[in-house]
Amino acid sequence: MSSNANKAGLRKWVQAALDSALIDNIDFFYNGSRFSASDYMRVSQLVRKDIVHVGAKAMNKGVEAEYHNRSNTLFYKRYNYGLDLDEKGVIIHEATHCILDIRMSKLSAIEEEVIAYIAEASYVIAGADFVEDQSTPEGFARWIAKNMWKNDPSHLGNAVPKLSSSSPEIILLATMILNHPTYKYFHSRPAADYQNNGVKNA
Repeated sequence: MSSNANKAGLRKWVQAALDSALIDNIDFFYNGSRFSASDYMRVSQLVRKDIVHVGAKAMNKGVEAEYHNRSNTLFYKRYNYGLDLDEKGVIIHEATHCILDIRMSKLSAIEEEVIAYIAEASYVIAGADFVEDQSTPEGFARWIAKNMWKNDPSHLGNAVPKLSSSSPEIILLATMILNHPTYKYFHSRPAADYQNNGVKNA
């Protein structure tokens, strides 16, 4: 199969995750900035137009996917990525980095990861009912996502959850991410950011 055909196939997998009804479960404020389904629909449109690109490449151990802001490319560890709910959640995670790039957000790398983990968790818990392993960033983020709607489980109200970087659960999630082997370079660059420079024609 040609490289173009592989990319076309991957693009369909990515769009399928981004176009899923599960994105309706993503809706929260973080330090005053809102993240909702419309943001992910926008990324889907940009992927469809190849303004945001997709690709597959070898990843470091434990890494499933990456967003490269200089090339505006979503990379995954293989071309048929998005086979199950967890992989679709990773697609949402990286799309969140793309959203932050589009917005040219000036956040620390840790803050970006916190937002991405909570968006991913919000999507995944809408598609499965399971007990979270709260000892991992993924599991603890799912606990946060589930509890931020505990007073409105059907999302019928108008009060969109408001998360703050100063709240204890967010500080704990940030600490868990910082201590995760995937993000070990954060220790030498605690104030690192992802140099969001925008997405042309977005």
